[in-house]
Amino acid sequence: MSYPEITFKDFSKLMAKRRRGVDDLVDLFRGKIEDPRDFFERVLTCKYKHEDRSSSVIPYRSVIEFYLKEQNYLADGLRPLKKTGTDADFIEEFLGILGLWLSTHQPGRF
Repeated sequence: MSYPEITFKDFSKLMAKRRRGVDDLVDLFRGKIEDPRDFFERVLTCKYKHEDRSSSVIPYRSVIEFYLKEQNYLADGLRPLKKTGTDADFIEEFLGILGLWLSTHQPGRF
């Protein structure tokens, strides 16, 4: 499988929109990548030793796959409701979107 090039800047912007910080990412990637805290601090700040690294590319497949998944959650959560069919269809679609949104947001982080 061919993976897209995701820059530190791309990743950082999406994580800001998703309200995910270094601690969240460290918990998710502990044991999957080497030294996740150091890596994600560099990625989210787009800096390493005070040098701009915003155009650096994410090297880990697992992090790229996570980025793509998070990007899809964001896109699904922001799609507009379409009033088609019955009121029951509309309510079912709304509850589905609400459920998706609730499942991807951590309590107390609104």
